[in-house]
Amino acid sequence: YPNTAVKRLLALLEPTLGEAYHWGDSDVDGLRIASVIDGILPVRLWRCNLSTLESRRKDLIPLTPVQCERSQQYLARHPDFRFARELAFTIANGWLEQERWQPVEEEPNFPGDDV
Repeated sequence: YPNTAVKRLLALLEPTLGEAYHWGDSDVDGLRIASVIDGILPVRLWRCNLSTLESRRKDLIPLTPVQCERSQQYLARHPDFRFARELAFTIANGWLEQERWQPVEEEPNFPGDDV
């Protein structure tokens, strides 16, 4: 999770960035980190958004019962969670670990991506 120094840095960059791309795991912790950043500057999920999750079903890791319960409880307590659709998909299908992500030729890259 972003610490105070990271949050301050993001707040300083916010006027020039306008939007941040977040590439993280699609589990509850990864999406909560994206939400923390989104509270400072707008976040666009990248390689962990719903369309990527749907296209990467074969790479998804099943949630353990503890992970599933924790994720369901988080959604129940935060019905307005910005990334609720991604988290609900993860609960139903498993989570995508960013280290397991493999590129798809037709997937668009964001500016500056040389993958």
